[in-house]
Amino acid sequence: MRRFVIPKNPLRELKEIFGVGQHSPRDVVLVSLDLEVNKDHPQRNRWNEISQIGMSFLDTRNFSRPYPASPQLDTRHFIVGGHKRLAHFRTKFHFGDSQHIISQEDVNEAIRDLLHIPDESSPGKYRDVLLLGHGLSTDLAVCTRRGLVLEDIATVVGLLGTTYLAREVLGMTFKLVYLLRVLGLPFQEVHNAGNDANYALRALLVLSYYGLKPDSARGCDILEYFKALGFNQLPDTTMRNAQLRSLKLRCTDYTLHALETGSLTFFEGL
Repeated sequence: MRRFVIPKNPLRELKEIFGVGQHSPRDVVLVSLDLEVNKDHPQRNRWNEISQIGMSFLDTRNFSRPYPASPQLDTRHFIVGGHKRLAHFRTKFHFGDSQHIISQEDVNEAIRDLLHIPDESSPGKYRDVLLLGHGLSTDLAVCTRRGLVLEDIATVVGLLGTTYLAREVLGMTFKLVYLLRVLGLPFQEVHNAGNDANYALRALLVLSYYGLKPDSARGCDILEYFKALGFNQLPDTTMRNAQLRSLKLRCTDYTLHALETGSLTFFEGL
């Protein structure tokens, strides 16, 4: 059993991870995690039900020129539950198409799979992952209550918290939405797990830009790349959302759709 500690003064560690000193970046993938949890009383046994999963990824192998003119973070969003919830929350996600997980029983496996990133240079192996988030300890506790200890996953090699990083760089801690405002980062639709995972990673990159002192021209280039990632404008989802609304299931379609996807059966227990 392994236990990692979220560093309370992470700038020194980030300087080594990102290679803005005299050394090359560590060969890791930073994975920003955000979970939305159903709000209900523990007596109803819903206090550990995850309603949304968000993850945003940054690979240190991409820290090389030429950088793209409009860099983007790879971000994933999963909605857990019925089709009405899917229809509601997927239009609020700004960074691609949301994916659907029907059952709570599939959530742990989905999170575990997302943290096993195949190593394209070594077939059969997986990349090392640095797990980060804003209020990460809360999400770790949620997973632990579900029987999924993220720190024990073999690919996870460390933890980072943007709350501590903000305190080290700015001298204060903030809720995510206030941190985004203080940094001047673009954001819409917070409390969408996919968006918040992306925003937390943007915040970490921009805090690193302001807080780290590069020792080389290459380090300066990396931090400028972080600034571009952090301040890049949000994608326009107008056309996508119009298409999603045109495909929205009617109330009379839900039972048929549930039968087709296997989330409902009339023969269970027979």
